[in-house]
Amino acid sequence: MWWETAKGLNIGMINLEVRFPFIDNLEVIFPLPLYLQGLRGCLFTDIGAATSHPNQWQPFSEREGEGWGLEDLKMDIGFGLRMFFWTAVLKFDIALPTDLRNLSNRSRMWFSIGEDF
Repeated sequence: MWWETAKGLNIGMINLEVRFPFIDNLEVIFPLPLYLQGLRGCLFTDIGAATSHPNQWQPFSEREGEGWGLEDLKMDIGFGLRMFFWTAVLKFDIALPTDLRNLSNRSRMWFSIGEDF
């Protein structure tokens, strides 16, 4: 993700997320009995930057033939699944970095257990 390469004393981050019902009830009998309830989906984007020199910060740039895109400002878009399990939330996310010119084919996947905000 973008924060793996971000370095600096000043940082800023934004997360925008849309959540929706994905699967309400799913029951599988064979080969193992499995019952899933309340599986939720989300579409998200993360935007952020880090810098030690605010006067040299350049959020956008224009490249010849490619147009405007992100330079020091980093962004990714993704899809996630959420499921409540006892008192915790199981989360699985897939994110793709972008510079608004191209969408990277290097996806990142995360699995985590915790609370939703």
